Amino acid sequence: MKISWRVFILLSFGLFISFIGYMVVQIFQDPAYQHELVTPNYYHKEQSLNELIQAKKNAQLWHNNLTHTFDGTYVLLGPLPKGKRITISGYCRSEVALDFTIETETTYTDVPHVKIPIYYFGNQGWEIHLDWKHKDSLFNITYPFRL
Repeated sequence: MKISWRVFILLSFGLFISFIGYMVVQIFQDPAYQHELVTPNYYHKEQSLNELIQAKKNAQLWHNNLTHTFDGTYVLLGPLPKGKRITISGYCRSEVALDFTIETETTYTDVPHVKIPIYYFGNQGWEIHLDWKHKDSLFNITYPFRL
């Protein structure tokens, strides 16, 4: 039996369209691909985002003056407010397993700073988040860092 090229093209298109239709149906039925564009707690997430934006605005003066130095075993970040309990979160851009969180207090020296042990850092790029609270105001600094 010989199939003409016209019949062959029609059968090919029919099989291709059937395959595409089957794949579309499978994707819409698979629960792994069911995504909503609106999160269930969007209002709460928006409020926390607004708090973060306000905390960054509150810490703008500190952020503009922040520098880092090394003293052999520690990375010193400062100047920061004296005697505040600061949460330091380090986020490694290339490896999630290296992320860390430390709670510490600033020193009462002339230039108050926080000490972060140098063994937390490798040769990767880091993003350091410094968070503290003064009275009812939150403060947040995001500081790009590389050893």
